[in-house]
Amino acid sequence: MKLIIKLFKYTIILCFVFFISGIYNITIKKQNVKGKKVFVSKNESISSIYKELSLNYGIEDKFYFYVTKEDRYIKSGNVEFFSNMSKQEILKSLKNPKFNNISLTIPEGFTSEKVIERIDSLGLANKKDMLKAMSGYDFYYPHNEIFEGYLYPDTYYFSSDESAYEILDKILKEFLEKYPPSKYDKNKFYDIIKIASIIEKEIDNDKEKKYISSVFHNRLNKNMMLQSDATLGYILDEKVSKKELLENTSLYNTYKYKGLPPSPISNPSSESIEASINPIKTNYLYFFTYNKKTYYSKTHKEHLKKRKESGHIK
Repeated sequence: MKLIIKLFKYTIILCFVFFISGIYNITIKKQNVKGKKVFVSKNESISSIYKELSLNYGIEDKFYFYVTKEDRYIKSGNVEFFSNMSKQEILKSLKNPKFNNISLTIPEGFTSEKVIERIDSLGLANKKDMLKAMSGYDFYYPHNEIFEGYLYPDTYYFSSDESAYEILDKILKEFLEKYPPSKYDKNKFYDIIKIASIIEKEIDNDKEKKYISSVFHNRLNKNMMLQSDATLGYILDEKVSKKELLENTSLYNTYKYKGLPPSPISNPSSESIEASINPIKTNYLYFFTYNKKTYYSKTHKEHLKKRKESGHIK
């Protein structure tokens, strides 16, 4: 009985020592973070952030976050530390990143040219430096000179002193995180991105994207021309006229040439990429959108009939 009481006392003492030590290590002890910077990615774990800051992630830390759930409130962005801080103070900074971070939002369907222009206008890096960074960047998937299709639509946070290469690196790493090389064939995947980029430009209704993808896949399988206005519009950067579709000899004119265009024509959303990877199975070969409704047909005759009945053509 005396042994049990002693063990109980020692257990209480050890728990008390652990508790006091934990409080000291988390709320009082200063960590060597002065001058350090960390970029917190979306949904990044606290243990990963600690590793970047060369901080020990011990048992007391695991227990602290298990009880408080404080790590759930960490926000993405750049955080710079101007003095040594306790872990509790570091966490406060991680929950409220400095407002001098510059945010770059890449909308779904933006072309790479527009992304570069936005980077330039924000003062992050000029066009010349971005193009230079792109020319020297080693990337797994096939791509054109401006990485059309791979500048993943999202909001990114940068500090004003980050280089053009670092900006490009963060954006492309976000893409590779979503679509890792271990999962996709590099050459086949380029065609997936091309189709996804066309889908993105053809329709903004996510529910319809797998049907649009089905039409394009069916046409490719039958060796038909895609006949997408959006592909030539990418080169002309304007709404395409019927005359241009008939006469323009650009390889991006899918009314003149079979198969896919030389490169993607936009930076597509994850929904468009998913639609390109997994099109719904149909026999549709034609579609058009009118008054926010999309119509599908198996034959050209049916297609013309629906266009007339809907009021799309007189």
